[in-house]
Amino acid sequence: MQAGASLVVPSQHEERALYVIKGSIALGDEHIGAATMVVLREGEEVPVVSASGAHLALIGGDKLQVPRRLWWNFAHTDMAKIDDAKQRWKNREFAEVPGDEEFIPLPE
Repeated sequence: MQAGASLVVPSQHEERALYVIKGSIALGDEHIGAATMVVLREGEEVPVVSASGAHLALIGGDKLQVPRRLWWNFAHTDMAKIDDAKQRWKNREFAEVPGDEEFIPLPE
């Protein structure tokens, strides 16, 4: 978004959030800076104004119909998939992050 530009986040999706990648925005009287995620209330349109020029990610959709599970850095609806990811992490089967030389072991 250019500085001073505005947009309205529509209300049609049940779950919505926006992430300010860089720059800053205003949501009403609240100013939100870079590297911040804001979860939006269901059912209301949200006007967003770019205070300084901003790069945003809009995230949203319908609610999942099954419960989400979370363990450390792994999230899934099926605990068996999380258990598989744990083993794959222990075996260092995930691709490394470029430039990151530190390996963080799986919590006990």
